[in-house]
Amino acid sequence: MKGVGQRFAQGIVEFRDVLSKYSIHSGFDFDFVKNDKDCVTVHCKRRADFGCLWGMHARVENHSKYFVIKQFDDVHTYGSSFRTIKHARMTLSIIGALISSDIRNKALTSVSEVVCDFKDYYGTEVSYRRAWMSVEKGRGLVFGDYLSSFDDLHWYVDAVNDCNLGSVFDMEFDVHSKERHFKCLFFAFEACIHGFKYCRPVLMLDGTFLKRRHKGCLLAATTKDGNQGLYPLCFVIVDSESYDSWHWFLSKLFVILTPGRDIAFVINQHGGLLKALAEVFPFSSHSFCLMHLKTNLKTYLSVKSRESKEYLLTLFSRCAYAPTIELFNELFKEFKGRCGRSVEKFLEDLPNECWCNAYFQGKRYGEMCTNVAASFNSWVRDERYLLSTSLVDAIRVKLIEQFSRRREVGNKWNHIVCPFAEKKLEEALNDTKAWIVKKCSDDIYEIQLDHSVMVDIGKRSCSCRLWEIDSFPCKHGFCAIKRSEKDLNCFLDNYYRVSSYCDSYSHSIYPVPSMWKPNVIVDDDIVLPPLCKRPAGRPRTERIPSKGEIKRIRCSRCGKMGTHNRKTCKEALL
Repeated sequence: MKGVGQRFAQGIVEFRDVLSKYSIHSGFDFDFVKNDKDCVTVHCKRRADFGCLWGMHARVENHSKYFVIKQFDDVHTYGSSFRTIKHARMTLSIIGALISSDIRNKALTSVSEVVCDFKDYYGTEVSYRRAWMSVEKGRGLVFGDYLSSFDDLHWYVDAVNDCNLGSVFDMEFDVHSKERHFKCLFFAFEACIHGFKYCRPVLMLDGTFLKRRHKGCLLAATTKDGNQGLYPLCFVIVDSESYDSWHWFLSKLFVILTPGRDIAFVINQHGGLLKALAEVFPFSSHSFCLMHLKTNLKTYLSVKSRESKEYLLTLFSRCAYAPTIELFNELFKEFKGRCGRSVEKFLEDLPNECWCNAYFQGKRYGEMCTNVAASFNSWVRDERYLLSTSLVDAIRVKLIEQFSRRREVGNKWNHIVCPFAEKKLEEALNDTKAWIVKKCSDDIYEIQLDHSVMVDIGKRSCSCRLWEIDSFPCKHGFCAIKRSEKDLNCFLDNYYRVSSYCDSYSHSIYPVPSMWKPNVIVDDDIVLPPLCKRPAGRPRTERIPSKGEIKRIRCSRCGKMGTHNRKTCKEALL
């Protein structure tokens, strides 16, 4: 409170709200002597017992219709000894309004944090139950009251489509129930669909569990932009990660992709995903995530020595990255010879064309892992606790910020290619300064090292095959292009250009205003929560490690990353 003359443009509602917050912060309570729409008079609650003279009078100005403080005695004559830490004015709406900014910045604000914050800032005690109810109400204020349940899901989907023309939203219901229970929701914003045309045609498919009341999974198709940044394309909320869910998701994904564009997929070995991908995208190439393969391989290795396991895993990676069939066969023979029969079962269901560069049929632009999918799962870690409609809107807000921020960054770049490509070219320049290049024709060059390498810059090929595999000039190709004195940028795919990067973020994702949301909902538009049963036990807050996964830590004694700590460290210290 600023004192006499303070004006409240929103009338008595704003005045009462500010008055309650002021009393909470000051640690006292008050009584209404008069309280109507035109005039409010309040006295300190201890006036009758201790004769406290604190009081305030405010009323509406006739000419401006503002609520104005006319009289304010801001002195408590009984002192500060009777201030309370349990305040009756600490209602759910007040708490929710005070913490709304915190929830907006951090969707997973815990109830304990709210209790501690009120104790530290206001000196007021709030019960855990009231704090929990206020957090839920605060989330409704932040994301809009229409996002607190499934009731207005139809309205929200229609509102997003109206504000973002070209977006794709599709929802299905449980056909086995008499009422319209939510089953799955696919959504892809128009800006993402348009921008993917300027990104490399490689998609990572993965899913993450939802932590909300009704459980379920969030499946996503993500890729990378021209500067190796995370680029989410589309999403789906389903009850579980199964064949039916993946098939429904991929069928919707097929519709939003540019017809005739060859897409390569990087996936895990989920049986339902493999079957659905073969049916929906029969002519597309797919590869297994190398990181997941190495994690699964650990369970089949019979060697007990940690050094031997690390060597075999490294040898397996070398097999995957081997660019030629000859090199792959040589390394793979050594790998199988060292592993013996223990990994035969693992290799039976692992076709060569699905994990190694030498046999892969499509173009995956050097992407061997679904690390971008893991980045997406971390990107929505807190939002996974929200209800379905709130989750969709939270993702929309995050995409708004990402597109706007990267659009501004891209417009400031004054190079032809993105910084990621510039860095790779600079590294190639430093490594090839002493190489000997012989010109055979206008396009064909020979690179003389300890071995001879042939480069055809016209066909964008090299005998090392790395140029064809990564769709980016290898060091031999870079050296040949430099010798030809031709423009290096002409030999790079358009996906690495700054212009393509800016085009991928050129369209915007627009807000969804809720001020005109109808208060009355038609019965046909009501969507009920999914039919599910809460599993037994306390909900988990951390990811369940995969089979064979080993958590690596840094030893405080030797400083190395590994599976040992200071107590079990056996490293020799110099």
